Amino acid sequence: MWASETGLHGHRYQSLKRVVFRVPWYTTGREVHAEWQAAHPGQTLDYDPGGIVTNLFLKYPGWRAAEGYGQPALGIPGVPAPGGR
Repeated sequence: MWASETGLHGHRYQSLKRVVFRVPWYTTGREVHAEWQAAHPGQTLDYDPGGIVTNLFLKYPGWRAAEGYGQPALGIPGVPAPGGR
């Protein structure tokens, strides 16, 4: 789908367009959490993904690697990781 949508406009235009006009199968974080709760009744999920403003503008550089966003947490170079890892 990506190649057919970018066409003459390129990836930046397409990315901005999809921020405003979501694809039909887009689900919000709240909807994903509700689906998880329905599939795991009685269990809790203690994770806050932040939000677009926090993640893009307010967090420190390298936070994804340090916190393990989509990958194993690497920590911050020169700072011991929690639990002594």
